[in-house]
Amino acid sequence: MKNLGRSDANNNLETLLDMDKTALHKKNGVPAEPRKMMAGHGLEFKNLSYSVMKKQKKDGVWITKEAYLLNDISGQAIRGEVMAIMGPSGAGKSTFLDAIAGRIARGSLQGSVRIDGKPVTTSYMKMISSYVMQDDQLFPMLTVFETFMFAAEVRLPPSVSRAEKKKRVHELLHQLGLTV
Repeated sequence: MKNLGRSDANNNLETLLDMDKTALHKKNGVPAEPRKMMAGHGLEFKNLSYSVMKKQKKDGVWITKEAYLLNDISGQAIRGEVMAIMGPSGAGKSTFLDAIAGRIARGSLQGSVRIDGKPVTTSYMKMISSYVMQDDQLFPMLTVFETFMFAAEVRLPPSVSRAEKKKRVHELLHQLGLTV
């Protein structure tokens, strides 16, 4: 992949990812050295790069240009530690989380994501983690029951009867400790 340089947004995200709690502590008035990467201890991401093709009009002609949303991002989150991802709008926070969660098509994402030193598959990441979308995917005018019924109608095959879908929704609400 051709490296076209890093945008300010990527630099902000990378600076944040490089920071950790040890870098903030001082020992005898001298800032402590940042901790070294420890392979095989938690979540590790290396050389994550993601680009998209952008169309723009220049001098009346449409041209296609590659835009990097993530450019060679590396870091790690060690088990038992809390990591915050902060930055201004457009810095790449959501794109970074999408990459870690396996929500970007593998063909367009370069780099690696590992947990405890082992490569992570999208199905494994979905099994061990939860992902809350940035934007609500709910209809505010529907009740919880109606929302679940809508999801059942859309996701379950037509061969499943409406009565069976309703039964499954009631079971799910019961499992979640919700009442109708």
